[in-house]
Amino acid sequence: MSGGGSLCLYIKAKNLPSTSNFGVIDPYCIVYAQDSQKKWVEVGETYTKPNDKDASWNPIILTLESQAGQSLKFEVMDNNGNKKHELVGSTEAVSLATLLSGGTKTMKLMGKDCTELTTLEVIMA
Repeated sequence: MSGGGSLCLYIKAKNLPSTSNFGVIDPYCIVYAQDSQKKWVEVGETYTKPNDKDASWNPIILTLESQAGQSLKFEVMDNNGNKKHELVGSTEAVSLATLLSGGTKTMKLMGKDCTELTTLEVIMA
């Protein structure tokens, strides 16, 4: 697939750490793709899973302008309601070709201090 199009992804995370003193996390995931200037642009976002350290989101549909040589990266955020949402962790960029090859892709979810927190699974639907 070299032109633009839509992709359907399932995203899962297990054992997410809490970012609050209350020990709960309300996670959601943001998906980014690189534009033609190699800048990261948001292309999709899951809904928030209240109080869920083992989040498994419904499929997310992404629409990309181009898929040739495209890379994606993922950020898991903690929805703090009216307060500023906090970054839980992010993945390294993964090529779209790798995701399109099928199966489950397991990526390290890295914290703000570059330590490995847990893993994020992405499945092409």
